[in-house]
Amino acid sequence: FTTMNHTPSDRGRFAVLCYEAIGRAGYNADDFLARLGYSAEQFQQPDFCYPHDRVIHFWTALEHFSGDPDIGLCIGRHLPSSRGSVQSCLFLGAPNFGDALVTSFKYMRLLSDAITVQLHGLGDTSYLHLQSRCPDVNAFRHYTECLLLGFIAFYREVTGNQFKPTRIDFACEAPVNMAERTTIYDCSLHFGCSENRIYFDTAVLACNC
Repeated sequence: FTTMNHTPSDRGRFAVLCYEAIGRAGYNADDFLARLGYSAEQFQQPDFCYPHDRVIHFWTALEHFSGDPDIGLCIGRHLPSSRGSVQSCLFLGAPNFGDALVTSFKYMRLLSDAITVQLHGLGDTSYLHLQSRCPDVNAFRHYTECLLLGFIAFYREVTGNQFKPTRIDFACEAPVNMAERTTIYDCSLHFGCSENRIYFDTAVLACNC
């Protein structure tokens, strides 16, 4: 880890959210980071950068530490609210959700300069395409589920629960525990896809934030 890293990296804000979520999920986040050779203070620095090519190592270590084969799902569900962040301010000041969404893509570097998000329209249905610059990370389930759950929770919050996925495509392979996921995501789930996508009703783009 380094604050002067020039390779694609996840930024301080996302690192802080994950650190807090590990604790909220009932695990000793400080102990886990110490085992990796890092400190909580590093993860909480606003200019801290986590090398994106180390993401798989991080989540694999966290799975072993927690003993939870669905740790990405678990941590994603425990991510704290982003209320008060730069991103939430962008949404609150925009004419509607669609405008805020497009504007927010320009500020993705606050979370990661290795992740891109694009909006695509299909008539009554639109979808968000989330992609990592690292192919292996793009198809790694723990990171993808945590990231997607974070986006879904944030979009629900800024739209007053009007944002609801109708379908989610995952580039990773299907996990064993599908029953719980059906309840959590509350939409159709498709694994082994070519891209990570979140589908939703286009009408939501016109709603106020």
